[in-house]
Amino acid sequence: GDWWVVKGVNCGQDDVWRGGYDRYPCQHARYFRFEDGWLNNITVETTEPINAVIITVPHATLPSPGLIRLEYDDEPLLPQIEMWYIVSYPEENFMMVFWCGTNPALDYNGGFVLSRTKTMNDMLPETEAEFRRVAEAHGVDYDAMCVSDNSACLG
Repeated sequence: GDWWVVKGVNCGQDDVWRGGYDRYPCQHARYFRFEDGWLNNITVETTEPINAVIITVPHATLPSPGLIRLEYDDEPLLPQIEMWYIVSYPEENFMMVFWCGTNPALDYNGGFVLSRTKTMNDMLPETEAEFRRVAEAHGVDYDAMCVSDNSACLG
């Protein structure tokens, strides 16, 4: 199914969270079955340093409950692997994920709140309270996470 990044941890705010990978608007992941596995069609729109739409389609597997492994075969730096850890899924339209990735050039990480829609507008107050609790348990200030403006996104 479809998932939008609506709030992110790695906003490029300090030396711990370099890269700002979770701050880009219009991060949209679409999981679908393909042959004997899954693909995650990811699109990201950026404005820095230029306006661009990035499209990548890693292979997705579920090696254990709550873990999504993404293996890219369309990147210039291979192997590139990301592990997405679902740390909270309190309602069917929202989940919190912390992730880490690696390729030959660097290791990188972040986390985000995913939504079935482009915004957090329909999030239940108890879901946000749960995300705040889980974020704190992982050393992250939920209220300092950057909110993604997906209002002008296609899709």
